[in-house]
Amino acid sequence: ARLALAPELDRLQRRYGTDRSRLARELHEAHGRAGIAPLAGIGSALLQFPLLGASYRLATTRWIGATANIVSTAPLWGAPLSAHWLPVISGAGILSAPTVALCAVLVVLFVLARRTSQQQGAAGPAVLRLLPYGTVVTAAVLPLAVSIYLVSSTLWTVTERAAFARLACWSATAETSCAT
Repeated sequence: ARLALAPELDRLQRRYGTDRSRLARELHEAHGRAGIAPLAGIGSALLQFPLLGASYRLATTRWIGATANIVSTAPLWGAPLSAHWLPVISGAGILSAPTVALCAVLVVLFVLARRTSQQQGAAGPAVLRLLPYGTVVTAAVLPLAVSIYLVSSTLWTVTERAAFARLACWSATAETSCAT
């Protein structure tokens, strides 16, 4: 439904772009006619912040109580999960498994971010179209454990969206086109 609404939202932005209050009113009415909440889906994104924070804390805390944190010291390619990518790559070498893994992770995240950005179309504000690329930058600077969480969460979200889009397409009438 959002993809079908995108051309109308783009047209409204071109027409009322200078009159912010009129644009807001028209966008609200367009979303209402389509039966779409403009901020639908933001709840699940907001739920990610506490989980991301908890995984970061778990990966970077050396001690839990009086016991050593086995998660932060668990090895991945010879480096602890609490290590950041750059020191791991510089210590392992440019053609090592960690470097190849990081490159693969960043490429996957970039492709997923591009797909998400394209799905939002021209209708969304520029910051929302660029926001998915923040995942790529974030994964590059976080500890290994948090990057793994971020990649698996992003992959799950993209897979879930594709599955729901397919289900919606299957249940749609013959008049509705399903271009995803």
